[in-house]
Amino acid sequence: MASLEKIVLLLGSDHPFEALAARDALIKRLAREGRDLHWFAKQADLCIASSHADKGGTADANSTDEIDHQAAAKWLLDQFGSFLSPNQRDFCNTIMQWVGEPTEKQAGWLSALLRKYGYRP
Repeated sequence: MASLEKIVLLLGSDHPFEALAARDALIKRLAREGRDLHWFAKQADLCIASSHADKGGTADANSTDEIDHQAAAKWLLDQFGSFLSPNQRDFCNTIMQWVGEPTEKQAGWLSALLRKYGYRP
């Protein structure tokens, strides 16, 4: 069985039938694991966003003083709710309803989640 990396790289082949075979292999590989292309695309987006955040992200994502906490928590739930743990989802729901500025601990956790998922206000 070809590695997932090799299959994905073959998608860019100049040989049309090789790229088509790679597409079919990817679909079959994902199906064996109970996944589909929609899941794979979401994972790729998440990985790219996380990689961007690891390389510095944006100043706004690193400074919780300059963001709308409720909007940021809503964004996390809307975009990545299925990837968040139950505790993280509960936390985001709490922040969305929070009156005033979050505590230092809450702001730190929110900031870490925003960096991880590549938030850009």
